[in-house]
Amino acid sequence: MAKGIANARPIIKKIPNKAIYDIGEEVKLTCSAEKTLNGYEIKWYKNSSNREPIEMEKAKTVWIGDIQHETLLLKSLSAQDVGIYKCKISFLEYNAFDLANITLKVPLEPDIQILNEQNNFHPNEGKGFSLSYHVLSYPDSDITWWRSKDGKEYELITQCLATNKCVKKDHGGKENITKTSFEIEDLRFPKDNFFYKCNASNDSGNDSESFQLEVYVKPEINMEKTHGYKEGLMINCSLKRSNPPEVNYTWYLCDTTNCLRKSQSLAEKSILRIYSQTKSVMTYKCKATNAAGSASKIIEVLKSGEINSKSTCTKSKLQIELCMP
Repeated sequence: MAKGIANARPIIKKIPNKAIYDIGEEVKLTCSAEKTLNGYEIKWYKNSSNREPIEMEKAKTVWIGDIQHETLLLKSLSAQDVGIYKCKISFLEYNAFDLANITLKVPLEPDIQILNEQNNFHPNEGKGFSLSYHVLSYPDSDITWWRSKDGKEYELITQCLATNKCVKKDHGGKENITKTSFEIEDLRFPKDNFFYKCNASNDSGNDSESFQLEVYVKPEINMEKTHGYKEGLMINCSLKRSNPPEVNYTWYLCDTTNCLRKSQSLAEKSILRIYSQTKSVMTYKCKATNAAGSASKIIEVLKSGEINSKSTCTKSKLQIELCMP
């Protein structure tokens, strides 16, 4: 089988190329990808009312040289033809797509379509977050974006009037919003945890979509580096912060001070209890894992003689340094 070039991208042409079409008009959608040869597959889809893509089986394939053209002919446009059409090319595990929007000059109430729509998004701290959306309507809709800490009381953060660009309100947020995209850079927990809502309205009606943005952060362990031994000693692998708060713990007994070699698993809870100690110094490691990632920290448990020895050595070293000319 002949192979196409890597990362081929689909290109859509609308003939005639208009933003809005008249009822009964004819439009031809052609999707092509250069040098795909026989390795790539090109298909047309249309997003249904429940966001599910439906394959358009009436598309026809034409080859011009080594360029494949997949053409979809929409005759006598009606309200049923309104929507977003997607041309998808695929080869093995690779796929890419481009979108074409068909809108008629008839009253159409807003329909907000968010790509990769979810009720909850969980990006990790320090990362960025972005989504793309389209508002299908005629005439064009006024778009407003709102946010809330509790999902009850919302504040207006951006307003996009149909005839103007988006205007960001003075609310101290990092959101960058256009009529087709929503972006935030360098997310921080819990500062950037919000509920968001997008409203679109025109003379024909209105639509609303909402989601929650909850920044995840991997556990940060707050634990001493050393601890004196006593029978029944309890060491708590406490956390400075973690989101989500559900954390799985594992304690290890280490063969080396840096715990790089194979370690013995001891317990799967936040608190480790030690009833005996066979060596003057023993090294333990706590590993904490949540949905955002994992962290670990090492602690040395010292018998009383070892503690006194380390303390004496430190004091002697300090005295020598102070006596040097």
